[in-house]
Amino acid sequence: MGKINCLWAAVAVLSFTAMAADFNLTGDWETQGASCYFRQIGDVVYWYCESSPQNPDWTSVGFGNIVGNKAMLNWTDVPKGNKSLVGSVVLNITSNDQLQVMNESGEWNETVMLTRTSSGF
Repeated sequence: MGKINCLWAAVAVLSFTAMAADFNLTGDWETQGASCYFRQIGDVVYWYCESSPQNPDWTSVGFGNIVGNKAMLNWTDVPKGNKSLVGSVVLNITSNDQLQVMNESGEWNETVMLTRTSSGF
């Protein structure tokens, strides 16, 4: 019985990994007045976002994991901008080219959509 449970656990892990592999979020993204740059390695996602390239009001870095069709990230502002916030965000991956903010802490707006502008590398 123990071997069967281990087999099901392995199938579940592989299924989640396969789902993350179905998405490739690496690239340049835009949202209401901001630019974000994502790098995805397996099911891990990193980002750098800024309100403006010159004299940004805020800039943030973040990282997290993809589980199913959700990217769950923790983020923090960095000194290039003027804010010093920290938080988390859950992004619904609606496609390889569109993300919807689902849950957030900090000053994200839950109606925000991110749209890919470039595929990155």
